[in-house]
Amino acid sequence: MEMAGAFAIPRCLHVVADLGVADALGESPRTAADLAASVHVDADALGRVLRLLAAHGVFGSRGEAFAHTPASLLLRTDHPQSLRAFARMFGSQPFWDTQGP
Repeated sequence: MEMAGAFAIPRCLHVVADLGVADALGESPRTAADLAASVHVDADALGRVLRLLAAHGVFGSRGEAFAHTPASLLLRTDHPQSLRAFARMFGSQPFWDTQGP
């Protein structure tokens, strides 16, 4: 069943990378509502995206708050091996257009 929704994970990675959520998260756990206010998006929608990514180990969840994992740190712009641009590229519309029929 996981394969049925596999397309959603790279799109969610693209969204959080594009919005700079990993940079906004900082060092301390924050709620989806707090992060959403920082990046100017809907809190409920961001919470769903973060829960999906947390279920796949990209972010950690601590109750209502989200925290960094080694994977999410790679989405920060200040990480020496940042993969933020990579995640943004793979979620971009031109890349997705090459994958369709």
